[in-house]
Amino acid sequence: MKSSLYGLLVGALLFVSVKSSAHVITVLAPELPANSERDGTGRDLEIFSAVMERCGREVRFEFSPFLRHLRNYTHEHMGDAVMTVDLSRNAPGFATIPYVYYQNGVVILDSADVKPYSLSSLEGLRVVYFSGAPRLLGFDVQDRGFAGSFEFLDDRVHARVLFYGRVDAVLTDGLIFSEITRNLSADHSFGLELDLTQKVMFIPMFPPTPYRAFFRSEALRDEFNRCLRILEGEGEVKAINVKYVDEHRDMLGYGYLGY
Repeated sequence: MKSSLYGLLVGALLFVSVKSSAHVITVLAPELPANSERDGTGRDLEIFSAVMERCGREVRFEFSPFLRHLRNYTHEHMGDAVMTVDLSRNAPGFATIPYVYYQNGVVILDSADVKPYSLSSLEGLRVVYFSGAPRLLGFDVQDRGFAGSFEFLDDRVHARVLFYGRVDAVLTDGLIFSEITRNLSADHSFGLELDLTQKVMFIPMFPPTPYRAFFRSEALRDEFNRCLRILEGEGEVKAINVKYVDEHRDMLGYGYLGY
């Protein structure tokens, strides 16, 4: 009798465990400084999590490098959802409305002679930019008259070549660049010749870029959109954005998304 009762209890616990885990939504997330970090922090993650929490949903994030997270969702059929997808890209399932915006612009040393406020003012300068920037931001590298142009997938390279004086300007997201610079300042493995105390300036040269998510379930997508609109109406999405911009106010000024 005791063993029979024990078996029933174990079975009930297993049922509850399986039922609970079935409600955990696996979301594929990119690794982006200040926005989507493996330790669960970041502006993008916090907004996405807040929306899902308002929907009463539990999420589990799986991280991989930017764009690989989308390939894993699309081609490897991993996850129940994928976040941080720009509007020019598609994925299987159902797209949400934009839930987060990134602010790309130009970063220069404050000591630079030129203060570029448009792409045309970058003519004759050595420019580095993130992978895919011409497509996403809508410019043709060949037509810009750069003295030199370089494309790197690793955003950390951008800060290094700027502080080493190998380029004049970086086309990048301001918040990402600022966080990378802060992380490099705490890492002494880059040599004493890299002067990270040099003041930099961020100029928001491009319109904010909207990003959305994709869910394999249409019902979950609809829930997400509904809860996002509620949080936007309550001002919570704006509050999250302002909190992260405030951490980097010295570099970003008031140009990041207008906050």
